[in-house]
Amino acid sequence: MAGPPITGGPATANGGEVVASGNFRYSAGYVECVRDTAAQEFLVAVGLPTTHVVFVACEAPEDHALLRVADRELLRIGVATESDDVGAYHVECGTGEVVYVDALASSELYVNASPELFADCLRLFESKIDDAMNGSDDPDPEQLADLLEAEISRIDSSALADDSGFWRSLLDDVAIGDYTEDEGEG
Repeated sequence: MAGPPITGGPATANGGEVVASGNFRYSAGYVECVRDTAAQEFLVAVGLPTTHVVFVACEAPEDHALLRVADRELLRIGVATESDDVGAYHVECGTGEVVYVDALASSELYVNASPELFADCLRLFESKIDDAMNGSDDPDPEQLADLLEAEISRIDSSALADDSGFWRSLLDDVAIGDYTEDEGEG
C-alpha cells in the first residue's frame, strides 16, 4: 500500500514523486516518449529506487531529458551520483531497455532488458552488499561477486551477456573489494 508522497530531496526537483515505498515514480508526461508500454507503465506506476549506491532516480530538465544516438531516443531516468557529470541512466524509448551512458568515457553500456528488471537487480545488489557488510565475518569479495553474478543472471540473463557491460563491470569492482570495504579503510 503506497502512502502519501514524500516531498523534498533531489528526485522531486524536476517532476515525478517519491512515495513511501522509497521509489521514485516518474510523471506520465515525462515518460510519454517511451513507446514500450510495459516500461512506461512500470516507471509511472511503480518507479525505481530513489537512491542507491550506483543510482539516483530523477527526471532531467526538458533540455537534457532525451538523448538521440543514431536512430534511437534515450530518456534519462537517473544519474550515477547527484552530480550528474559522471554518467546517466536512460531507457531506450523503443525497446524499454536500460542503458548507462558514461560521460567520462563517452560510451554506452547495456544495463537491463527493462526498468523492472533494473529495479530488481538494484534491490538484489543492495541487499547482498548489506548482508555481506553486516555479517560476522569479513566478506569475501570474490565469493560475493560470484553470488551476485548468479542472482543477476537469474533475474535478467541479458544483463551479463556483454563482457564489458554495466553489471560485469560492477561485479569486477565488487570482486576487488569495492562496495564491501569500510569507508575508513585503505
